[in-house]
Formats: sequence, structure tokens, C-alpha cells
Amino acid sequence: MKSLQAFSAIGMLIAGVSLSVAGFIMPPRGEISDSVLQFFAECLIYAGSIFGVSAYYQGKFTELRNMVEDKLGLSHGAVSKVRFWPSLS
Repeated sequence: MKSLQAFSAIGMLIAGVSLSVAGFIMPPRGEISDSVLQFFAECLIYAGSIFGVSAYYQGKFTELRNMVEDKLGLSHGAVSKVRFWPSLS
């Protein structure tokens, strides 16, 4: 799921940049339509939200894991080795 999010965010960035370049070189030269700029802004917002939310939750999860390890008196990284539920595979 994480790679799908990254690929979609990178795809949106590529689409936004390519459409902006295409809008810049199409007649009238040097003038970009408002709709192209709006699409590019939406691509940037989408990519930023995907990468930002992912980084935020990863940081919060690490914080929580470290807090649990400190409370239990375990070395850091020990909780990630504990299995809380059986494997589904």
C-alpha cells in the first residue's frame, strides 16, 4: 500500500510538471492558462499530503513504540520483534 501511495504521488508530480511545461510552450507562447496552474497546484497538494501524512504517522508510531519500550524497560526495537497476533499467511 505504501508503494502505491508513493507511485501515485510521483505520478501526479510528473503529470503536473509535464502539463505545466506543455501549457508554457503551446500558443500563446509564454502564457500558462489558469486551469493548468490550478491543476499543477492540486498535484502539489496531493503529493505533499501523501508524503506528509505518511511521514507524520511513521513518526508518531515510532514515538509510541519508544514510549512503550521505555515503560516496559525494553531496549529500543524490542517491541517490533514481539508478535501480538498470529501471522495470516
